[in-house]
Amino acid sequence: MFKRPRPYAFSRILPGMISEQILLKKNTLRSFFSGHTSIVACNSFMAAKMLTDFYPESKVKPIIWTTATLLPAITGYLRVKAGKHFITDVLAGLAAGAAVGLL
Repeated sequence: MFKRPRPYAFSRILPGMISEQILLKKNTLRSFFSGHTSIVACNSFMAAKMLTDFYPESKVKPIIWTTATLLPAITGYLRVKAGKHFITDVLAGLAAGAAVGLL
């Protein structure tokens, strides 16, 4: 969506400098926001909303919503750990996905 370099694009030799060879890769400038995290957030929050709407008296609501939050959070953590995204990319993806899933 936005042309923000991924964390791995920054040179380890000269911190803050972007390696030109890495910039030539197709997905290098597609860091913001995290698509993986937003898709998982959208689906998990939509499923949680549907389940709680269909079963409003359910005693497992806290488990449903905790799971709906943990799935995209874990996905985002793994994306940051892999060097594919900055934490802000993941947080924005989670927020956007959750908003769409709840609509």
